[in-house]
Amino acid sequence: MGACLKIISPFLYYYNTIQLPLSKWCFPRIYIIFGGGTIQYMDTGKLCKKIAKETSYFSGKHLLLPDFLSLIITFRCNFRCKMCEIWKTQRHEELEISAWQRIVEDIAGYFPKETFIEINGGEPLLRKDLTLFLISELKSAGYGTTLNTNGSLIGEDVALELAQAGLDCAKISLYDLDDDIHDGVRGFPGAAKKAKRAISLLQDSAIRTEVGILVTARNIKNVRSFVEKYLREKNTVSLILQPLDEPINTGQKEISEENSISASLWPKKEDVLDLFSWLNREKPANIKNSPANLSAIEKYYLDPESALKRRCFAGQHSCVISPKGEMSLCFKRKSVGNVQGSGIAKLLGSKESSSERCSIRKCKKYCRMMGCNFSRTLPEILGLQ
Repeated sequence: MGACLKIISPFLYYYNTIQLPLSKWCFPRIYIIFGGGTIQYMDTGKLCKKIAKETSYFSGKHLLLPDFLSLIITFRCNFRCKMCEIWKTQRHEELEISAWQRIVEDIAGYFPKETFIEINGGEPLLRKDLTLFLISELKSAGYGTTLNTNGSLIGEDVALELAQAGLDCAKISLYDLDDDIHDGVRGFPGAAKKAKRAISLLQDSAIRTEVGILVTARNIKNVRSFVEKYLREKNTVSLILQPLDEPINTGQKEISEENSISASLWPKKEDVLDLFSWLNREKPANIKNSPANLSAIEKYYLDPESALKRRCFAGQHSCVISPKGEMSLCFKRKSVGNVQGSGIAKLLGSKESSSERCSIRKCKKYCRMMGCNFSRTLPEILGLQ
């Protein structure tokens, strides 16, 4: 007999547990029956979340809470990166600490404690007092925090202050062991030396440290030696390989159908095959990327259009708050309103957010390959790829 699904009595779960702000009813147990034999009980928390995500994806409705929250506290930056144009922006309107205090209270009243919260910029340590305040306040409210920084402003005192405030993790970009290559991409002389020093200081302060390696034509041949060196000498540091995307903050191009990626930074096919063949063979323990993500990045570099075979769930997973309180569902998308006037919960459930989710579903950007947007396909989940 064919498999059939038998649902046993619906039950009201606490919405923060299963993250269903609008649809609070869920089935506590499911029995799968095969020809009279019963396999009892499935974890319906995960099942309900999956159902809510899929329903939200196709309908645009707010049915589950984002699990990625980015607090962009400034657009100002002291670097001039070639793959980022945030530093060119003239939008320097920024909220005061008192306004961010209200945002933290809003977060604490709505988001589960396991929500991934990242403090971003620009360079967030240009607003060091606010950075330390947010880390401390969020820690007091029961949340972990990650700081995304270029590392240039981290000396011994700042590393100690970050540790004392309760920072859980710091992400620093270091693209090559050759200082000239890193400095050239970052547009800032001495950037590599400062990043390396910051990594050591953060480790000494017992702050978990992750190093982002943007894979480009300029450094792809050196990634292997980079990984091997850090595996030997700094085995507590996690490395994250990052695929090249179009420049960040490029205005209207970011919500157009075009993907404006730098041809000069795009790596050659033979270099891509060589690097990922080694990664697949050796499986370095300090690489944080999942096997599925590494495979997807390789395919992306060989054929950028392959990224579009994956769905983007940014509308379900992400919530981004800008320096002046504007909220969006993706780093590249338009604002759905200001959290100061409406609050996060109301904005997530608004018509504007619903419309944005539907637009994101149709978006043709390649950035679904990025770590914050990456989702495994069904064959990958089932272990078929």
